[in-house]
Amino acid sequence: MNDIGESPQAISRRSDDKAMRDVISALQDGAYLRIHTKVRRAAIEGLSNKDSRNGRTISSHRCMRLAKEGVIHEVAMDRYAMNPNFELESL
Repeated sequence: MNDIGESPQAISRRSDDKAMRDVISALQDGAYLRIHTKVRRAAIEGLSNKDSRNGRTISSHRCMRLAKEGVIHEVAMDRYAMNPNFELESL
């Protein structure tokens, strides 16, 4: 727990929730998620250097959950891309 009594899991979940819109849009634009095992975060890679979404991260747990749900699929070791058969539901 930190100074205000919030657990590290809650902080990570809130951070993931904030980054999800950028992550999904980057994946739709052809980027991929690469899991960095030492820090246990998955970062967006494969966009142009000037794209602000490059380097945004989510937890590896959230990345694994997206893979389990079929949103992304593994294309190489610790590298995930958008599943071509997945379609986002319209709101």
